[in-house]
Amino acid sequence: MSPRGTARSPKRLLAGVLAGLAVITGAGWAVGTRLRSPADEAALRRPPEPSLVTSPVVRRKLTSTVTAGGTLEYGSPLPVTLAGVVGGGAEVQRVTRAPRPGTIREGSVLMEVNGRPVFALKGRVPMHRTMTPGTRGRDVEQLQAALRRLGVAVPATGVFDAATAAAVRTWYGRRGYTAQEPDLAARRELETLRQAVQTAEEDLLAARHALARVTPRDSRRLLETKVAHSRRNVAGAKAILADYLRTYGTSVPPGEVVFLSRLPARLDRAAVKPGDVVDGEVATVTASTLVVAGSVDAAEARLLRKGMRATLETGDGRRFTAVLTATGAAARPAAQEETPSGGSAGPGRSTGDGTAGKRPGAVPVLLTPRPAKGLRELVGDPVTAKIAVGATEGEVLTVPVAAVVTSADGRPRVQVELPGDRTRDVPVRTGLAADGSVQVSPVEPGALKEGDRVVVGGA
Repeated sequence: MSPRGTARSPKRLLAGVLAGLAVITGAGWAVGTRLRSPADEAALRRPPEPSLVTSPVVRRKLTSTVTAGGTLEYGSPLPVTLAGVVGGGAEVQRVTRAPRPGTIREGSVLMEVNGRPVFALKGRVPMHRTMTPGTRGRDVEQLQAALRRLGVAVPATGVFDAATAAAVRTWYGRRGYTAQEPDLAARRELETLRQAVQTAEEDLLAARHALARVTPRDSRRLLETKVAHSRRNVAGAKAILADYLRTYGTSVPPGEVVFLSRLPARLDRAAVKPGDVVDGEVATVTASTLVVAGSVDAAEARLLRKGMRATLETGDGRRFTAVLTATGAAARPAAQEETPSGGSAGPGRSTGDGTAGKRPGAVPVLLTPRPAKGLRELVGDPVTAKIAVGATEGEVLTVPVAAVVTSADGRPRVQVELPGDRTRDVPVRTGLAADGSVQVSPVEPGALKEGDRVVVGGA
């Protein structure tokens, strides 16, 4: 071995020894940090010293609300049925043009049955019969008023007279249809009755001629009796013809008009399609306004009044303003306008989210968004409505409800935190409570101010 290699050996040995000592020292320190005496362990397990749980006194405006869940949708859903036949009474009433979702205006053709129109007109009296010459009543007056609004001149007599029949023919013609006139069976019946009158008159004429030619007294008496009988036959035949003519002519079949109490309206859903036989509901119409229908507990309902302001919050956090428009019975579908065959849609009602009235003690509520801009795309979405039932006039001192305690004398107070975990009792008067906070004012002026911390729990 060379002298140079021999000189290096002691140095390497010394470095190895020092490295070993460092490892042993580090291991010992690590083990030492994990070893605690029983006293240390007990100290670590000892609970922390109790301390006060406090909350700051905040000055803000306080608003008390009642919360109702519901669904945003169009108001006044109403199933529409036809009051009777469309046209001349064909045995099968088949849809030839189905209702189309969209806006319905007065005079619109709702659908076609057997090629005949079904008109939507404004009115509260349901269509319930065929309007023929001589028909009188509120429904006829309602038809006349609708025709005048549509620009067709007709007197407001309440009687389906010749002027009304002419106005109906004019209106149908403007819309590209022909008003309902007597069908083949009716025309044949009219011809039969006219023929009966003619036959009776011919019999009477023949009897008179025979009487004029006879001279023996006995024969004259028999012919005189025959003439009298023929006169009665003529009078009877003419009376039957006149009665038939009173209702003969232009008519409005019961299925060709649907009266709706509010127009324009919105056709939400068609219940039939071309080729279907009409039997029951043909469509659902709604108002064009949006509503939120929900329910609240009976105790909360006593706080509500029509016209109260509310805030609507959608699932994605967007907020809109609304007004409480109805509570209780007035917010139920049955409380709206009559729901007849032929349709009469009451304003401002919705089926809602289906919860109204189903919970024991639940009271239905109805809210109308104002304005409704930006809400149409959210139709069908659930929303939360917060109805403001009370508010402070401005900013007031508020504390958590848990901070107010009652003294032995029955008076409310709060405990104000002082340095060194000390407290000071401050008698207060309480006011409006909302969202877990309550309005307070110190009995002694200046004893409580914004920023003070009041005890809500702890030692």
